[in-house]
Amino acid sequence: MELGTVILSDNNLTGSLPHSLFHSRSLSLLDLSRNRFSGELPENMGNATAIMILILAENSFSGKIPSSITNIYRLLLLDLSKNRLSGTILIFDPTSFLAYVDLSLSDFSGEHLDLHDNRITGELPNFISELSTIRSLNLRNNSLQGSVPSSISNLSNLQILDLSHNNFTGSIPVEVGNLVGMIETPNTFSSISFIFTFSIEYTDLIVNWKTSVQGLSSSASIDIYFWLDLSKKHLCGEIPSSLGKLRGLKMLNISYNGLKGKIPATLGNLESLESID
Repeated sequence: MELGTVILSDNNLTGSLPHSLFHSRSLSLLDLSRNRFSGELPENMGNATAIMILILAENSFSGKIPSSITNIYRLLLLDLSKNRLSGTILIFDPTSFLAYVDLSLSDFSGEHLDLHDNRITGELPNFISELSTIRSLNLRNNSLQGSVPSSISNLSNLQILDLSHNNFTGSIPVEVGNLVGMIETPNTFSSISFIFTFSIEYTDLIVNWKTSVQGLSSSASIDIYFWLDLSKKHLCGEIPSSLGKLRGLKMLNISYNGLKGKIPATLGNLESLESID
């Protein structure tokens, strides 16, 4: 096949995708959205390395995203939304050209989303509050603006939240104190499996202390239970006393803002706290 563009969207096509479709080294645009395709995505999708736009939205595809898709180094736009895909979302190479990804309204799972040090703009999207299984959310050092939504308290499993170095305004939502995953301490968990350990490079774990930036060793293996960083934004108002409910917190950083008033006495309830700025 020497076809460069295949657009078959908005039809009633059924069945699974043929593997032969991805033997092409010329295919640059594939749009099969809004059909009735089903089955699993072919494992050899990554063989079509010339694809720049891949749209398979609004079908009935199921199963996992083939790992080979990360081999499509020229991929600019990926839309797999409104299917029944499951499993964990793949990690693309930081040097890839990927600019737009839509994986909404599927059955993905996982506990870590890291989009730090990019140039993401706009407000924090509402769908973030629907990621009920997420345990770690890192959006540090972008250009996000607007207010920190109170609906973020819906992330009941969240243990690490880093929204620092953005352009958020307004006050710290009182509802932040309702982040259940940061309220429970290790001693109150019914199973030790809720506590997770992972290695993280020093560029991913930075503590802003006074005027210095301190990184942790790239070889360090760190037990991270609870982490809240809302520093270097444009937040104002008082520190909500509800933060004192997050008694599992190990690190709290709300420095470099325009906060005023008194430090709530309830912060004395943060018995696990090891660092506060």
